[in-house]
Amino acid sequence: MLGLALLSPGLAAVIYGLSEVGNGALLPHPALWIGMALVAVFVWRSLRGTSPHGTSLHGTSLRGTSLRGTSLLDLRLFGDRTFAAAVLALGCYSAAMLGFTVLVPLYSQLAEGGTALEAGLLLAPMGIGAAITMPLAGKLTDSRGPRGTGATGVVLVVASIAAFVPAGGGRCRCSRSGSATGWWPRR
Repeated sequence: MLGLALLSPGLAAVIYGLSEVGNGALLPHPALWIGMALVAVFVWRSLRGTSPHGTSLHGTSLRGTSLRGTSLLDLRLFGDRTFAAAVLALGCYSAAMLGFTVLVPLYSQLAEGGTALEAGLLLAPMGIGAAITMPLAGKLTDSRGPRGTGATGVVLVVASIAAFVPAGGGRCRCSRSGSATGWWPRR
């Protein structure tokens, strides 16, 4: 419970402090430093404590003991380079996709003068594609391994995002009934 009490306000304070720095506040904004201190104490405590699986940091079994004093997250997992690289890659992919799903509708509405419906229709193929390909990707990963399947997925995602960048710019035009009539060049 102490880990949650350290991490939640710590991350909130770091985010608030960074937003204040972005708004022109000086770098040593108190919320930023307090948040970093809380997160650092959380990391120190997590590395020093026991894992939620009932083992100490030294691998000795703690079966039969209460879960009191266990870590919220087992940060020792990041000692495995493969796991750490996978988490880093997933974080970068998630940040890029979040940025894409925020910027495309904003561009469509603010720069191109589109409606909210048109912005949503621009992102609809991405959701449909994900619904179709996720089960297929799981089966391919099980049968052929993650490396080739993951690389192919990245290439397909980049190619599909590139389809959003036609030569002259553009936006999805919709009829009054709400059905998309296609991707038309900007005039």
